[in-house]
Amino acid sequence: TFSPLFNETRLRLRLLTSAAHVTITSGPATLANDLVGAQLLLLDEPGMVLSNGEFGERLGDHARRLWLPHEHLRLPWGKPIEVPKLAALLDRHPEVRWLWTTHCETSTGHLIDLPALAALCSERGIRLAIDAVSSIGVVPIDLSSVWIASASSGKGLGAIAGLAIVCHKDPARPAPDRLARSLDLGTWADGDGIAATLPSPLVSALHAALVHTNWHDRFTNLRRYHSLLSERFAALSLPRAAP
Repeated sequence: TFSPLFNETRLRLRLLTSAAHVTITSGPATLANDLVGAQLLLLDEPGMVLSNGEFGERLGDHARRLWLPHEHLRLPWGKPIEVPKLAALLDRHPEVRWLWTTHCETSTGHLIDLPALAALCSERGIRLAIDAVSSIGVVPIDLSSVWIASASSGKGLGAIAGLAIVCHKDPARPAPDRLARSLDLGTWADGDGIAATLPSPLVSALHAALVHTNWHDRFTNLRRYHSLLSERFAALSLPRAAP
């Protein structure tokens, strides 16, 4: 009974995000980011963490704790990530083989230009890793050109928190000689995708949220709310955390 429900849940997440593969584990979004970081560790290549807010800073913390070889480019909170300037920086650092950043920076609401960033990384053969925890289910998102991305059953998907979600472009292979079981995306993804006990109530809630949400209407309403709030903030002369 559980297995077909679980597989349909993964399929609906793939359709929502255009991701080739979706792996679901028990745990918070923090675990999803650790799983992403562990996959970056397996590359054995230097990379870059790019932050302009609290959750980008947390990615830097994930990278440090996993001993990833990386540089951390810190921008002021709310400062837009300008892709042309980033391109010039990457031209000066050809050793960078992966880039990890947030799609929607929760602390400021800043949303990066994901298609432009994905195109930039693709041109240079750089693997792009995205924290999409606060964007999946909030804005339309296409992860087909993103190497790996993290999400959560709570937040924009509107289900109950407690499931860590990883969307990935390539099949994940187990790495039993390199990673702990709980951090090994390949172990979670292997076989039927159920490597350990998963809480069926949380999976059922996520499935229900995916089935019963009209995503077109949700995205349209959120854009409308955004415009309305922006106008009200401007009328009250309230500063915005990000342009």
